Amino acid sequence: MTGNIYRYITDYSIEDCMGLLARKKIYDVYEYSYEKKADDILEIMIKECNTHLCNNPRTCYEITFEKGDKTIINVMFVSEWYALKVPIIQKKWMDEFMKQKLEAKYFETLSN
Repeated sequence: MTGNIYRYITDYSIEDCMGLLARKKIYDVYEYSYEKKADDILEIMIKECNTHLCNNPRTCYEITFEKGDKTIINVMFVSEWYALKVPIIQKKWMDEFMKQKLEAKYFETLSN
């Protein structure tokens, strides 16, 4: 895994976040699939960009959740279909996705 970890914060619980990600809508920023790895870890594969011109992404991220007064969401790039070492999904698009799906706000980037 390479790159940065984008951190978001939301008022939703971890369970609510998982439930909201399970509900896919035609208006979602991305078409995606996901696999639950643990109670607080998801692996999400972005398959298609619905609102931005993006050449058929197949970008994999690991999403971990930290419980507290608010839920912290950590999004870490894992791999890209094209064997690139960086994601083709722009950070501002991930910000848009997190806001749309989880009402989450970006608050910091950690170096991995």
